[in-house]
Amino acid sequence: MNTTLTDDRYALIQRYLHWIIAVLVLGMLISGWIMHEFKSKDFPKGVYSMIYDNHKSIGVIVLVLMTIRIITRLAHGAPAPHPSLATWQRVTSGVVHYGFYILLIAQPVIGLIGTWSFPAPVPVLDSLGIDNPFSKDRDLSKLLFYWHDIIGRVLAAFVVLHIAGAVSHILKRDGIFRRMGFGK
Repeated sequence: MNTTLTDDRYALIQRYLHWIIAVLVLGMLISGWIMHEFKSKDFPKGVYSMIYDNHKSIGVIVLVLMTIRIITRLAHGAPAPHPSLATWQRVTSGVVHYGFYILLIAQPVIGLIGTWSFPAPVPVLDSLGIDNPFSKDRDLSKLLFYWHDIIGRVLAAFVVLHIAGAVSHILKRDGIFRRMGFGK
């Protein structure tokens, strides 16, 4: 039994990280869809660039927060699987959760390398004085953005599965949603 957990909840830092990352990822999926479906000319001057710049910067922030989240998961562990879950639910939950960890590290790394290879600025890193270490390679950039798009679609499917699971636990009132919540 992990002594850093006072009950069957995740540690407070894990819950904060979960919800902050969830909001950022939802915003990233929406802005990624906007950038994929629309062009600069579809928006007032400067709006598309602002969306793109924020998408790149928030991607870096998600990468940093996911790194912290993995460290806190290793430090604090996780509650044991809830006894009411069927085997298929435990397996599905594990696939989705570990998939999130993998994809939410891979996605911003691929996006960052694709951006640098293009090359294009990454405002949050530029403001910190972190230079682009890559030389111009538009073919690499194109390949990476192809995979960035695919991973974005898989992430969107995982988000739908995760939210559907959360809603089902809220409706069942089985206490599972409480593990990542803040109330009593």
